[in-house]
Amino acid sequence: MTLSYQTPDRLEEVRTFWEGAARRVKAYHEAPSTQVYFEQEKNLVQEFFAPLKELLFLKTDLWNEAKNTRLLWWVQSMGSRAVGIDISQGVFKEIKEKWPEEANATWLVMADVRELPFLDDSFSGIYSMGTVEHFRETELALSEIYRVLRPRGKAIIGVPNKHDLFLRPLQVFILRRLGLYAFGQEKSFSRIQLRSMLEKTGFKIVAERSLLFMPGVLRIADLYCYHHAPFLLPLTKLMLKPFDFLYNRFAFFRKRGYLLAMVVEK
Repeated sequence: MTLSYQTPDRLEEVRTFWEGAARRVKAYHEAPSTQVYFEQEKNLVQEFFAPLKELLFLKTDLWNEAKNTRLLWWVQSMGSRAVGIDISQGVFKEIKEKWPEEANATWLVMADVRELPFLDDSFSGIYSMGTVEHFRETELALSEIYRVLRPRGKAIIGVPNKHDLFLRPLQVFILRRLGLYAFGQEKSFSRIQLRSMLEKTGFKIVAERSLLFMPGVLRIADLYCYHHAPFLLPLTKLMLKPFDFLYNRFAFFRKRGYLLAMVVEK
């Protein structure tokens, strides 16, 4: 199924697609590459959202909680008042089956990031990683994030990096043409394009980072081994180490990952 995301009123089509994706894609929470990604996310949030205690925090999709990293639960465990939204009933169903008892203070809302059901100036911190690029109306989603962020509040907004050193957008294009890409339409942006969109929305850029500095083929191989050849996971974990070292050691590589991450302020 191919989505064009032409107008904001195609909510049911978008929701149907992600419910199908939720059924097709198996969770990969404990894969070595996912653990690397999760540590990078936690470090990013701690660097720019601290102190987390009592922070009113919004995450703009719950795919990772269902399949990938579990950032929202971790933020809640650090004392934040966490709110998560998602457009898909399938994702919600999977999350509820996995929901840890200690995270019962987290609020979950079925909603569309292009039309957030919250009052203006509601949240002190917002995390939107890999969400807004799946809609044609990316700028509408950004304007909604701006609207519900409090003055002087911070947001971290991430999208695929058009200039990924490992040519991940090309890989995604090829997989999509072959019908092997599970995540639908996905736009990528240069850092200049992302900065321009954010500043046009009204945000002030605070910092530039990225996540998932690793070859896309290694990430895919790691997830494949996680489900089909777990005896090879020590090898994929070893292969990830040089990229993790470079990312943690050098600022240059912390801006060159697959997901651009802009820290912004209202």
